[in-house]
This record gives sequence, C-alpha cells and structure tokens, in this order.
Amino acid sequence: MQLTKAIELEEESFGLFVSNEMGELLSLTKLLSRQSSYDNIQRPIIGKLHLESTRCEEILDHYGAKQNRFWYPFRQTIAVSKSFTTIAYNLLHIKQTAPLYNLSEVDSDFLNETDKISDIILKSLIQNSRTMISIAQKKKILINEGAYDIDDFTELYPEGKLPNNRKRRRTRFPSRIAINLATSFLNLAEESKSLKIYKKMSRREYRSCIPDIISEEGMRILENKFHNLQSIYDTHLELTDIALHDKNLPVLRGQISLVYNLLETATVLVHYIERHAGYFSKKWKYKKHIEEGQCLSILMDYFITYCDRFIVSAQEVCRSVLRQYSVPDRITVSIPNYRGFHVRPSTLISKIVLHYGGNVKMQLHDQIYDASMPLELFRANEVINSDKRAAAAREIMKHPLIRQLKIEKLSTEEMKKKLRIIFLDLMEQKTLLLYENSFSFEELDPLEDENLIDYVKRAITTYLALGKIDISSRLTVTFSGDKRVLKDIEILAENGYGEDLFGNNIVLPSELSYLRR
Repeated sequence: MQLTKAIELEEESFGLFVSNEMGELLSLTKLLSRQSSYDNIQRPIIGKLHLESTRCEEILDHYGAKQNRFWYPFRQTIAVSKSFTTIAYNLLHIKQTAPLYNLSEVDSDFLNETDKISDIILKSLIQNSRTMISIAQKKKILINEGAYDIDDFTELYPEGKLPNNRKRRRTRFPSRIAINLATSFLNLAEESKSLKIYKKMSRREYRSCIPDIISEEGMRILENKFHNLQSIYDTHLELTDIALHDKNLPVLRGQISLVYNLLETATVLVHYIERHAGYFSKKWKYKKHIEEGQCLSILMDYFITYCDRFIVSAQEVCRSVLRQYSVPDRITVSIPNYRGFHVRPSTLISKIVLHYGGNVKMQLHDQIYDASMPLELFRANEVINSDKRAAAAREIMKHPLIRQLKIEKLSTEEMKKKLRIIFLDLMEQKTLLLYENSFSFEELDPLEDENLIDYVKRAITTYLALGKIDISSRLTVTFSGDKRVLKDIEILAENGYGEDLFGNNIVLPSELSYLRR
C-alpha cells in the first residue's frame, strides 16, 4: 500500500476551517468568561464545557496543533479547560455529596476549605475562558455570541428523597467481605504513606517533590485502588442486611468514596502541573489563569492533606469492623531464632497487631504478654534465656568430659582447653550457635575454687549475655486473637520473623508488604 503525503493546511485559514467544530465550545466559553459570580456556575455548564473541551482537543490534535507553534497556545487553553472543568466538577460534586456521608471528624473545616478551593478553580476557568476567546478571535475562529444564557444551566432539584423500598440483597459470606474490605483499606493506607509528605515540607519545597514523590502515575495507581474498594462495597455489600445494621460499613463507604474523589481530582491537577504548568510559567504571553505556586498549594494543602486525614480517620473505622467480625483463634509458633524477641521481631509483631487493631496475646509457659507492645515482648526473653541456659546445662551434663570428671583440681589452661572442647562439641551438635568468627576464651579465666561444670555454665551465661553465642531452642509461644491477625503473625514466624539465623534482615513475603513501609 502506497502512503500518500499529508496535505499541509494554511495556518491562517485553519480558524475558519474549524469554526463550525469549535462553535459549541466557544459559545460556552464566551458565556463563562462573562461571569462575575461563582454562585451562577454550576455542574451543568461545567460538565458540558468539559465534554466540548475534550472533543475539540481531539480535533486539534488530529490536525497537528500540538506540533504547530501558531495553534499550540489555543490548544493549550483547551487543555486547561479540559483539566480544570474536571477539577471544578469534582469539587462541586464533593460539596454536594460530602454532607451525605457519615464522615469521621478531621482537624479542620473541610467543607469551608472545599468552597474556597472551588472559587479559586472557577476563577481560573473564567480567566482561561477570556484568554481562549481572545486567542480564538486572533485565529479568526467565528464565535456565536448569544447561543446560551447562564440560566440555561441552573441546577434545580426538588427537596426530599424517593422511598427506600428496594428489596434487600443476599450476599454469601457478607462478614467475610466486610473483613476483606477493612483489611484491604488498612493495607492501602500503608501504601499511601507518601501522601504524608505535606507534613515534612514547606510550601517553597512543594515543587521539588513532583514527580519524585507525588506523580501523576503514582496518584493514578492509588486512585484506582481506592476505586476498587468502592466497587467491592457497591457490588457486594450495598443493600444487604449487614450494611443496614452495621453503622460502621456505610461510614467506611463514605470515607472510601471521598478519598477516591479527592485522589481522582488530585491526579488531574498533578497532570496539569507536570505537563502544562511549565509552559504557562515560561512562554505564556497572556494573563495567567493561575500561578504554579497556587496550584501546588491547592494540591498539597487541600487534596493531599485531606486525602491523608480521611485515610487516617477511616483506619479506626476499619479496625472497628475487624473487631466486630473477628474470629477468635490460637496459633503456636517457634520463637525467633536469633536472640529471641529482640527489637526487630517484637516490632514487626507489634506492627501487625496495630495494623489490624484488636487484642492479641502471646503466651509463654504461664506468662501472658500484650503482643501490641514491643516492650512487653522483650520481657519474654528473660524466660527464653533461662530456658536456653537450662537446656544447655542439660547438654553439658551429658558431655563425656563432665561425666568423666575427677575430683582433682584442674589448672587454668586445662580448664580452658576442656571448655573449648565442650563448646566445639555443642556447636557440632547445633546446640550452640557462634556469632563471632574471632571468638576467644582468653579473657574468661576460671574463678578460684570454680569447678569445670560451673566454669562452663558461667561461660555460656556470659557469652550469651554479650551476644557472642546463642543456644538453639525448640521453645514455642502461643498467640491468641483474631484469626486474620494471627495468620500474618504465622507468616512472619515462618519467615524467621524477618531475620536469618545470624540476625540479618531478610525480605518479607508479599502478604506482609505493609510492614516494609
């Protein structure tokens, strides 16, 4: 097939050529450019303007306006219209729907802030509309002056609600779905930790975090994941008895929807900052519709901030759901190989418990410990080390050098020699683990009148306390609490509590990915 060369259009006459296609967009834009009150600008005109902006942008791109210096500025005003109508529409939607959600408290007046941001975005749209009209006139695009009146786009709704009379749905294992929803939200909350960047930066530093920390790609991924949570609720829990009787579930649904709406809108704003803001900062010859710094402030101080706050406030709702539908269970697992419940294993166990909430206990012999508190778990090491020393003592008493021991007193060198032999034999039996290659007995002399048994026991106690050796143990502990929490603790135990035999960190499995953050 022979390719034909594209016909090159005249830049100057292209305006007349596309006037008919641009007519609807420019009529709406002209109407918007004349508005002085934001109260008149409601969702119908914003929605229609977005539709026309999208359509006209596609037409211009088809004819190569993105690569044409003469037409690119006009194309950019349409791109702004497309992005900012999305932002404006979503903000107006949030204003309309947020009062209907049973939202948890946040530490600021969210609805008042939403009003302020909406006004800024609408002001920006009005200025962009004026610029678009000005450029269109220079490009000789014909504009229909009086096609619309603002009253044509008034949003009038009757008061009241329709009867809630649909039949309740039956869902298999609704409590299991509720647990899955709450668990998924908690895991996603951990994935959203990057949103806390606003707490660490001054406004002058906001630009530096885009796109390295806050990016269009990252925001879109988060947005889609929260959208999936909303879909889980709407598909499986809406109109079910469990959603009717458990007040936490509708609250959680409202939180999820609001976070999703904020993320969806923030993604559009990040897209604008990444792709378009630089052009308007450096090459724009007309009055700017908005400064980049103001965009960054809106993004970080409103969208990112409130996303994070609503995520945090919803986490306690999720934990309440998990407690409501918890399934009591018990598991028995081995103790950590390396030095028992020291910092890393104890911290990871605590993180799992706190991640889900609820009450989880660890039992060792007759002692009970609160698994949500690392310091509580540290205390178990006293019992563990005592058991280890007792186990080592039993092995020592079985050693031939001890059983053949005569009453006569041994010299220091003979004592150290026998100590070395006993240690090597215990290591060969894997009763003892050595953590230092340069291990030496030179600094540990036998005490006066100390026999070999006591000398060996003291050596083990000393080197165990110094962390130079460890004693292998078959000790187990029992955790009791919610089945979902225990499952993750069991996975952690199966993976060495995040460590190898020598205390080196190992990669945790994907099921525990939330612990990596």
